Amino acid sequence: TQISELKAAQAPGPSALKNALLDPAVNLLFQKLKTELVQTRARLEETQNELSAWKFTPDSNTGKRLMAKCRLLYQENEELGKMTSNGRLAKLEGDLALQKNISEELKKTQLDSL
Repeated sequence: TQISELKAAQAPGPSALKNALLDPAVNLLFQKLKTELVQTRARLEETQNELSAWKFTPDSNTGKRLMAKCRLLYQENEELGKMTSNGRLAKLEGDLALQKNISEELKKTQLDSL
């Protein structure tokens, strides 16, 4: 019973914690510790991501997903390249046809004026 009484006397109650937070120095310390904890957790997550990237192998699940995504992006890139080149070719063909028409009209007007 004496031990439990001593523990109860030493354990801070809700009012003691509330008073501690009212102290600006303690409150500032808690704020600094909280921001440091958030930063540390962010660094931990970043480090874990880097570690999993270093563990990348083509046989791992992550590796298989990354390789599949790379293949998909490569195919999309090829298709976009073809579309772009086809679009340029069609534009050039259209410009060529327009130039031919202009040339023919110019020849006709030259012949008509003679």
